[in-house]
Amino acid sequence: MTGTPRQLPIVRIAHKSFYRDDRLKQYRNTDNPHEFYSFEEMQTVLKLLDVGGQLMKNITADAEMLGMIVQGGQSSSGEDVIHIITPDRELITVVRNFEPDEEILEGIIGDED
Repeated sequence: MTGTPRQLPIVRIAHKSFYRDDRLKQYRNTDNPHEFYSFEEMQTVLKLLDVGGQLMKNITADAEMLGMIVQGGQSSSGEDVIHIITPDRELITVVRNFEPDEEILEGIIGDED
């Protein structure tokens, strides 16, 4: 043991960076230590942000299971897009947006003050 503290891992989420503190089970903002979220709260945020793309995979699998035509791609701005064509020839477009509305996230997470 060297006696020097180890650096906590840093995770970037949207426009913010957080220290991941396994001991306290918290994510703490690197710029504002008063902003922190429990692992459980951050897991909800990560699901909403669809980290890893699982949501898009689930939508694709469900649509294909229902007999719909699915075509994936990217929008002109670089966002992941899925085009789903229903049996009635309706077009459904699902866009994965990596820039969530901060006010909406704040409403979901809540204010710690």
